[in-house]
Amino acid sequence: DADYFVFEEGSRHSMSRSVLPENIINDLKEQNGVVNASPMGSLVAVVLKEGKNSDSEKIDVSIIGIEPGSFIEPEVIEGKPLTEAKSFQVIVNSTLKEEQGIEIGDRLEIEGKTDILEVIGFVEGESFNHLPSIFINIDDWRTLNFAAPGSDMGIESPVNTIVLQGDTIEPDKLENSVEGIEVATKKEAINGI
Repeated sequence: DADYFVFEEGSRHSMSRSVLPENIINDLKEQNGVVNASPMGSLVAVVLKEGKNSDSEKIDVSIIGIEPGSFIEPEVIEGKPLTEAKSFQVIVNSTLKEEQGIEIGDRLEIEGKTDILEVIGFVEGESFNHLPSIFINIDDWRTLNFAAPGSDMGIESPVNTIVLQGDTIEPDKLENSVEGIEVATKKEAINGI
């Protein structure tokens, strides 16, 4: 479970405004009170089952990039969890199965992209920005989110936020110890969406 979120300084706790280098995790893990840290990114997209093209079959989703096996990966209720070995495999919110008929093994096209997502599992109760979530390996998320040359702003391995665990984290001290960040509670991060 997440306790705090680290954003780029000046982003007002908004994932869409924040771009950080993933390697900042090393500095964060060395700080007092930080038990664990994991990268995360988000991308709003439109998907549809491969081969479909009707507007009525398009689905608005949030694609969430995470590190497979990290503490922020939701529990899979059906199918398999994410792995680093297979590209563009995803676990999806179960509402996509219930409301859109998505099944394990389905391949999803992303509007405006050439990459195809393969559904390997379902999670429950996972939405972001009021949209059903699709979870993907953070490296594959980067490929989708920063496809245009220069869109990563020259940042190596960019992410939107670093999620922290730790009951005794002191946000002010963390912000003073690691340059260029702002720290938000879970509630503040949700309000920043």
